[in-house]
Amino acid sequence: MATSILDYIFRELAVSYLGRKDLAHADPGDNLPDSIGVGKNMDEGNHNSSEIEALSRLASNGFIRGNLYVLQNKTKGRTTASETRNYVVSNGTTALSSTLTTTIHQEEAPPFQTVNMENEEEIMREAINEARMKGYEGDSCHECGNFTLVRNGTCLKCVTCGSTSGCS
Repeated sequence: MATSILDYIFRELAVSYLGRKDLAHADPGDNLPDSIGVGKNMDEGNHNSSEIEALSRLASNGFIRGNLYVLQNKTKGRTTASETRNYVVSNGTTALSSTLTTTIHQEEAPPFQTVNMENEEEIMREAINEARMKGYEGDSCHECGNFTLVRNGTCLKCVTCGSTSGCS
């Protein structure tokens, strides 16, 4: 088990690219449904396809980990005029490559609204000045959470709920 993110990354690189299965903490055969073991030559089969050989030369060994299964496209003559799909399965995961033709309709954008930033800045300045005139300090009340604390001698008092900051 990895103890940090860096440890996980380097273990994954070692297992994927260097073939260090001892760092994976699991035998790759343990993930099979018949994990009681059937010998060393479990993966012998009909892998003489030229497509599989071409894909295995182009694909990264770390990505496919030496297990590449290709399903043939069985939709010959049944594809629609607007969409073509090819399915590739590698290590039990399915990748779908799709080519889709769409028509783009261009619409005129609605007119944009202009905002006068000078007015917003003036409103913000007025609100800050009003808060200072009321005596607000800018700290939040520890009971109600409002920013309505005013100076009450050496302590702060909340105008909203009436609690104090520790003084009575």
